[in-house]
Amino acid sequence: MASSLWAEARSQGRREGRQEGAVGASRAFCIELTREHHPELADRLVPLIEACSDIERLHEWGLQATRLPDTEFVRLVTEQAVSTSRAAGHSRTPRPSRRPKARGSR
Repeated sequence: MASSLWAEARSQGRREGRQEGAVGASRAFCIELTREHHPELADRLVPLIEACSDIERLHEWGLQATRLPDTEFVRLVTEQAVSTSRAAGHSRTPRPSRRPKARGSR
């Protein structure tokens, strides 16, 4: 039984590794296309591209990098990057209340 659990864990690790490899390759290609077609925007857009782990979105950005003018490409990447981080729940962590605690009777 232990060996079957180990095999499953190993298989899961391989799947995750392949997925990360695919994301990395898509991200690298999107960055390359952005630098080639929008060199003056690369410093602004590369950090957003590096933060993205959605393969389909990275493919779309790469294709659009070759087609869109600078202003539209910036709008596409910045709007989708913001919506991705919000949708994934990357919002600010709530802080505890600063209201003083109610005093109990003594």
